[in-house]
Amino acid sequence: MTTLVLVHIGDQWPHYLKDCIKQARLVNPSSTLVFLANKCHSFRILPLQAIYKLTVIYIEDLAPSPHYDQFVSKIVNLVDLQFRKKYWQYVFERFFILERYCQQFNPGSIYMIETDTMVYVPLDIVKTTESLFSQGMALPFDNLHQGYPCFVFFRNTESVSKFARFMLHVLQTEYQSDMRILALYWKQHPEEVFPYPVLPSSCNTPLRDRTSYVGLNATKEQTAFLSNAQFPILFDAIAFGQALGGIDPRNSNGAPTFGYVNESALYTVHETQFRWIQVANRWFPIVNNLPLVNLHIHSKALDKFLSDSETTPGAEYNAKDLEDALNNDLKGSM
Repeated sequence: MTTLVLVHIGDQWPHYLKDCIKQARLVNPSSTLVFLANKCHSFRILPLQAIYKLTVIYIEDLAPSPHYDQFVSKIVNLVDLQFRKKYWQYVFERFFILERYCQQFNPGSIYMIETDTMVYVPLDIVKTTESLFSQGMALPFDNLHQGYPCFVFFRNTESVSKFARFMLHVLQTEYQSDMRILALYWKQHPEEVFPYPVLPSSCNTPLRDRTSYVGLNATKEQTAFLSNAQFPILFDAIAFGQALGGIDPRNSNGAPTFGYVNESALYTVHETQFRWIQVANRWFPIVNNLPLVNLHIHSKALDKFLSDSETTPGAEYNAKDLEDALNNDLKGSM
């Protein structure tokens, strides 16, 4: 049985979290869905636990770990604690909490998603690709300098601990974002990290030099990571989710950004043939006839991309209203 893990830290409660959980269960009726969160949300979690059969583990009940203790004592004060109520602390901290969970419960191989990620391919199918690479960790990248933890595979507890150890080392040396640390880990330890394919091979053949809108370059040899002919599925780092749903409206002052072209990606959605198909009253994203495992809905309008929508999923929402809702989420549960 496959295990999917969601980590949510802090006293704020994003209203879209329920849609992330609902979608994960819609396409994974028998997988184990583990939700790691703080006890202050128990009154919100209990109804979701009953409806979606969540395995809920409160962070306060996890055994301590040396890496987590080092993070709290040496790193927390180095990051920006004001932006969106400790956002930058939590993007790092989740990996150390995940390590604590794995060390205590030893779940074997796991998949971790972010709370603004929608999953469309059953994890049992994704799991069949584990034999196509030997690395202990896999995730999508959109350039050579950024990895996206919207959908991450860890082969075992040791794989989680290795990355936690590396993250600690980097943060103690020089502050970097979580996405850049993931790319550094891939660059320095390619034996540990596998880049999930984000483009169909037909869109990346022949290989060519690529440049993002902000000038990030990759030679034709380097762009090979964008696709993998052996894979029967594709992954979204962020480009598809932003093109379909726009960006977080807090970053655009509430202005709509539907059709957004990610500035750092070495590719665009326009290179591909994207479409939605409906099977057994469920909608699924397809790219050049390959199933797209996930969509990283940066706008947080997850409710517009549920598979059980009556109409074709799409970004039909008021960006200003969504911005207000997201700001209200930050007020917390107390």
